[in-house]
Amino acid sequence: MDLNTTLIVLGVVAGGMYLLYWFFTQNYDRGVVVQVLDGDTIIVKTKRYKKKKVRLIGVDSPERANHIFDFDEAYARHAERYVRRKLKPGTKIYLDYDKKKFDQWGRLLAYLYIQKSGHSMNELLLRKGYAVYQADKYNKRLKNKFLKLQQEAKRERRGIWSRGGRF
Repeated sequence: MDLNTTLIVLGVVAGGMYLLYWFFTQNYDRGVVVQVLDGDTIIVKTKRYKKKKVRLIGVDSPERANHIFDFDEAYARHAERYVRRKLKPGTKIYLDYDKKKFDQWGRLLAYLYIQKSGHSMNELLLRKGYAVYQADKYNKRLKNKFLKLQQEAKRERRGIWSRGGRF
């Protein structure tokens, strides 16, 4: 190969590597809601992913099938119903990623924003008392804000805190 051909091949390879790097390190996505699974897990469709489960970073809402919390299933139904009202199928959303993008089950980990209102679903769940803060050793960019929202919900006795619950 002559020098020009070598340079062209190297340029194409470097450009391809840059595109792959850019594709996998983007810190956000746009998409639409496909389905709400529960209070903190949603299926979305983006340009990158045809159908992908998203787990909301920093929140853990009660679930009907799992009795992690010390309260009845009514809170799980309230949380899920609230998310279903906010995130109807077809709702346009933004996904904002932190340091760790996937969990051990292959779900995307994200802060989810409703495009129309700009509201963060993660923050709304904590503010309304439909979830508790869930610590994550990698994804903690909004930790302080989330803890303040949880304290506010607790103080105001909203949602799961309405009976003065402790976790």
